[in-house]
Amino acid sequence: MLKTIRCSLTISVLLVAAQHVSAQVDLGALQDEAVGWLQEYIRINTINPPGNEIRGAEFFARLFEAEGIEYEIAESAPGRGNIWARLEGGDRPGIVLLHHIDVVPADERYWDNDPLSGELRDGYIYGRGTRHEDEWHSAFSDLPGTSQVRHSSQPRCGLHGNC
Repeated sequence: MLKTIRCSLTISVLLVAAQHVSAQVDLGALQDEAVGWLQEYIRINTINPPGNEIRGAEFFARLFEAEGIEYEIAESAPGRGNIWARLEGGDRPGIVLLHHIDVVPADERYWDNDPLSGELRDGYIYGRGTRHEDEWHSAFSDLPGTSQVRHSSQPRCGLHGNC
């Protein structure tokens, strides 16, 4: 069965609106950025076994570095990486963005495309893990909004991420 996801920017939009960002937010650009990141991420082979989550952690590290967000990476075993980051905010409770990096194997006989392609077709992104109901869509819809919050002049809460 093909796995699909329609990228949602709901949380990003809420975060941006809640922070009263003074600059005009280009929602189309945020969506394009989130879609591009998700496609790139799907192409990283983190099929478990063996996992190779460090590759996914390094992907997030590049995004965090580009935004000037401090992060830490640790490996519980060679190649089994985790990454976490924190944005300091105001006096309100923080928000946690949680995500796991590995995916289970895909039997290519049941796919119409390469499971690691990140193919965008008819408004959907196809690839291994894109229909993972617990957090995939929020991880990538949150990142562009997180950037907007970080650059806001009035941060009201902290953001905590762990992958």
